[in-house]
Amino acid sequence: MSESVFKFYPLEPTRGFLPGESDAIISALRDANGSSIAADTIQLHYHAGIQFVDCGSALERIRCPLCGDSIPNDQWQSAMDADFHTSTGFALTTAVPCSCGRDIPLHGLRYDAHCGFSRSWVSVVVHSHFWLGWLLQYPWIGHVEAQV
Repeated sequence: MSESVFKFYPLEPTRGFLPGESDAIISALRDANGSSIAADTIQLHYHAGIQFVDCGSALERIRCPLCGDSIPNDQWQSAMDADFHTSTGFALTTAVPCSCGRDIPLHGLRYDAHCGFSRSWVSVVVHSHFWLGWLLQYPWIGHVEAQV
């Protein structure tokens, strides 16, 4: 049986979920899907510092948001390594140069599929397809990423 992992995190990387927001997401997921999501498949992840919310093997490429050119993986990885500090997480102060001549901050790049940066996120593992569009009524959720 295949499984999908959906991750919900705020649009602003430096902002974690406010008290009650993650609980509201978890409650809404359970209410809307009843018994189709077991309690152990919904998890809140919280970190003191900013982390990279990874989409796993679903990541196809990383692009410049201005010109659409691909950013080479080794160039992106070097920037990620330079920006990350074990004790504090990502500083998000490192930019990646693009072939168009612009420097793009790590959190400003376009990740195909969605990846991002956040202090907190809710992950949901599902073993069957169900509709998540109703979550768009919560504007503070930010990104919804699917990892298959």
